Amino acid sequence: MASEIKQLQVSRRFVNRYLLAVIALGLIHHVDHALRWDHSGWPIRGDTHVPGAGIVTPFTYSLLIYPVLLSMFFVGNKVYRIVAGLAPLALVLWAHLTIEPVPHIYRTWADNRVPGGTFEGFPNLLNLGSPAVGGLAVGLLFVLGLALAVLPFLIWREEPASRGTAAGAASRRAS
Repeated sequence: MASEIKQLQVSRRFVNRYLLAVIALGLIHHVDHALRWDHSGWPIRGDTHVPGAGIVTPFTYSLLIYPVLLSMFFVGNKVYRIVAGLAPLALVLWAHLTIEPVPHIYRTWADNRVPGGTFEGFPNLLNLGSPAVGGLAVGLLFVLGLALAVLPFLIWREEPASRGTAAGAASRRAS
């Protein structure tokens, strides 16, 4: 099995498609943040009549991960791509182990109220109390975390650029 992993090679095209899936999962997770409302911020919470609503928060800064992820389509440097793939994983782990733990995510949906913090007692924006939706939100977070953990490995195992070209194929046949 270890030798199979050592020999695993994936195409840049596969990695790019995987990256698109990761971006889609991230966007869905950010929509979940926005719908829970308590762990979002500008530009989602623009209500100035609610204290703390229109402020820049960690959520606002987390949106900056999308330009980083999108840059991976255009930058060929493998070290950059691996580090850019590790950054969102580190941020997701940090945010959901410190600022907004998993039980908080679940309870906000299951009970239709924020379980603690500045916005304790506020409902989610759908005004929906559903343990199933809470489970889906937590499941999404875990799938996103797993997908982010796999991304740097896939980049590391990416085929060299010459493999997909006619010149690269000719050099492999010659050897």
